[in-house]
Amino acid sequence: MPTVVDDSPLASVVTPEPDEPKGAPAPLQEVERIIEVLTREVGRDLGADLENLMRRAMGPLDRGTRATLAAEIDNAFESAQGIMQAREQAAQAIRGRVGDPPPATLDDWLTWIEARCSINADDRRHLADHLKWLSPAKLATTCRWYVQAWAKAAAAETEVRRQENAGRRAANASLVTPRATTLTKATHCPRQQQNGAPEPLPAGVRMSWTLRVDGKRLAIAGRPMTQEEALASARARWPGADVEVLTDA
Repeated sequence: MPTVVDDSPLASVVTPEPDEPKGAPAPLQEVERIIEVLTREVGRDLGADLENLMRRAMGPLDRGTRATLAAEIDNAFESAQGIMQAREQAAQAIRGRVGDPPPATLDDWLTWIEARCSINADDRRHLADHLKWLSPAKLATTCRWYVQAWAKAAAAETEVRRQENAGRRAANASLVTPRATTLTKATHCPRQQQNGAPEPLPAGVRMSWTLRVDGKRLAIAGRPMTQEEALASARARWPGADVEVLTDA
């Protein structure tokens, strides 16, 4: 089985932390780092199709499985006779280890989540209500966040009987609320009042929000946002981190 050697540029990206739960999905942004290392530091010409396949297949994986798969992709380019053959062998390695990439339809994504989290019929309806508004790209990312948040919270709960509820709470909190986003865009169109002052923001919408990210106090700003949008944006920027929006700041 191929492995990433200690002095490889990939080692710093895919090596599990000592206290990391076995099998827990690794942060999503690390997939981009793996692609960057393989292309820029190792010099592999992956191509857009293979890169997209890696994003879809590696997203839900833990660091150990990602490490093995990254080594197999690197080996494919090392041993192939040309770029096209290398890309094909790398794609075969991905499918051989993790199967076909995750599905694209909402029903299939709900089934994909159900296979990884102990969701019930109410959870499935709740998920469908939130996810049906999303684009295919956002749907894939949000579903992976959901599973990742569930696994992390469940693993952190020491009492077995409470693990499912802990996972459910964290996963539901990770969901983007697209209707709130739509409402913000629909209801706020900045205009100048007669005295030259900008029109006040709608209730619950701010230009900036204060966050607590893994214990650090940070701010996010740049456009009008609801609390839900700020939370979703922060989770997209810092996947895997403990994020809280400070409403009183």
